[in-house]
Amino acid sequence: MILYTNIEKILQHNAKAGMEVLEIGAAPNLYLTGRSDLKLTRSNLVYSQGIDKVFDAEMIPFSENSFDLVFMVAVDYFIPNLQKSMDEIYRVLKTNGKLFIFSYKMGTLSKLKKVNQRAGKTSFVYSKEDYKKILKRSGFRVYFSSVASNPPSHPLKAILFQTTPEFIKRHISHWQVIHGVKL
Repeated sequence: MILYTNIEKILQHNAKAGMEVLEIGAAPNLYLTGRSDLKLTRSNLVYSQGIDKVFDAEMIPFSENSFDLVFMVAVDYFIPNLQKSMDEIYRVLKTNGKLFIFSYKMGTLSKLKKVNQRAGKTSFVYSKEDYKKILKRSGFRVYFSSVASNPPSHPLKAILFQTTPEFIKRHISHWQVIHGVKL
């Protein structure tokens, strides 16, 4: 089951046949499922069904220039040293390789951090400026955009959502897309 169809659309559009793709912090069988024309490696900190490789995003066990596309969905706020992780991703990406980080926007991240703190968990909140500095320091060309959330489940809200212009959906979205290209 794909949780966020708009994220899937972006990934499908950017994942071309024959590409080597790495998903960091994968939830098994969510994104790019059924794409036999890709070499997809799913990773996480712990092994579970559907996970191909177990490793920490700050020490990626692949050689330089291994992947055409690397992506993560709602994972970045669990990474204590985002700079080290981005340096590692830059290292394993091929020249002109793409990185997509799908992250919650600041308001949602701040709320999530409070919930995690109450539960005794640690999470990290990075601003748009933080991402820009970190990715540029790693060597990436950096782009930002938003992606609309999935339609609400309540029938009346879903109707309103469907009739809302796309530029407004992007504005009210709780997702930000950080896109880096290895130069």
